[in-house]
Amino acid sequence: MNEPSVKQILSSLDIRPAKKMGQNFLCNDEIAQRITDLVPYNTTDVIVEIGPGMGALTKHLVQHDAHVIAIELDKRLCEYLRRQYTKIPGFQLINDDVLRIDWENLLHNYKHPVIMSNLPYSISSQVVIHFLKQNICKEFYCMLQKEMTERLCGTANTKQYNAFSALSQHYTKFESCLEVAPHNFYPQPQVDSIVIKLVRNDSVFEPHYEQFLKHCFQSRRQTLINNLKHFYDITVVAKWLTLNQYPLKVRSEAIQESKLYALYQELYHG
Repeated sequence: MNEPSVKQILSSLDIRPAKKMGQNFLCNDEIAQRITDLVPYNTTDVIVEIGPGMGALTKHLVQHDAHVIAIELDKRLCEYLRRQYTKIPGFQLINDDVLRIDWENLLHNYKHPVIMSNLPYSISSQVVIHFLKQNICKEFYCMLQKEMTERLCGTANTKQYNAFSALSQHYTKFESCLEVAPHNFYPQPQVDSIVIKLVRNDSVFEPHYEQFLKHCFQSRRQTLINNLKHFYDITVVAKWLTLNQYPLKVRSEAIQESKLYALYQELYHG
């Protein structure tokens, strides 16, 4: 689907891409094909597509045997997708906010689900965390703003490293698959995008650990102790830092994720 046809279809539907919804429509069919080729179709029985938009990825996904469940919030786009794809066997369209979806309930009849999405930038971090909180689907192929992928990959002692980095790295392994330039979208975003593969491990999501990380990185200018002093026993934190050869004035960004998790366990289970 090239850019003029995207403009033409949007015009016919009286749709103006909404900035607040992060609507940047992929308009390069070759890129769409390369993205959907990442799916391991031989082992996948259902693909959940988040934010199908105008179906740039959908039209490739439905050509395979796996069921396709498309989740789209925009009612106008849902109506367009319904006309295009609902007669295709194994295709299901859900008009809802993906952050309200109960993955276990949606996917309990499938053995090898995969999630795929060209995520709206405005909710990308929320959707990734929503993926982390479930444990029924192990693979997530998603297109993210390049800055977001840098935060996902952020390591200790870098400016990209934060609570989101640590939480994501605790529950997933990820790899960069494809870089996509702005001219492949309509309207063009201001940034490059990257398609990544997230693989969920078997760890049960711990809400207390998510909250702990938020406290740790509450203020990057503050020391770890200052960030945690209103929430936890600081004598335990100080003792742990000393035993692990960290200065008492260390900042959270200087401590790798596995060590932060060890401190969390000491506070909650020590």
